[in-house]
Amino acid sequence: MLSEPEAGWATITIGDFVGSVSYLEDSAMNCLDALITLFQTNVNTSVTFDEEESECTIIFSHCETIIFRVENAGTNLHCVFNNAFYYAKEICNDVSKNLAKWVNWLPGEYTEDELILREEEFLLKLNRLSKLAHKHNIIENMNRRVIGE
Repeated sequence: MLSEPEAGWATITIGDFVGSVSYLEDSAMNCLDALITLFQTNVNTSVTFDEEESECTIIFSHCETIIFRVENAGTNLHCVFNNAFYYAKEICNDVSKNLAKWVNWLPGEYTEDELILREEEFLLKLNRLSKLAHKHNIIENMNRRVIGE
């Protein structure tokens, strides 16, 4: 879902959609927050990214992911039929794999204590999302067995 951040940019891949995220937003943290909110409230959530030449909004739901890219030429719509559990696993893996780079993602000068707090915040959210997604997946699988899918 999120590539390794490099020089203030990372690539976001959702199905056949490929976009860019920049240091202007706290991309990884925003995705974690959106997915946590989705699993806690069962209400679709969204994240918006500035791609410099365009703006991209991703709407996460339990059934599908919808992506709008608005650029000078108009609006493009992508719909991907992977559920939020799939993306929760992906974002947790991607951020965990590159945690140090995501901790240092935002521009500016930070003290060592501020970076430690940011790392702790990432770890708490990664743990929370992992648990919520796992619980949701178990319930979803149980419901499928009950209705005979």
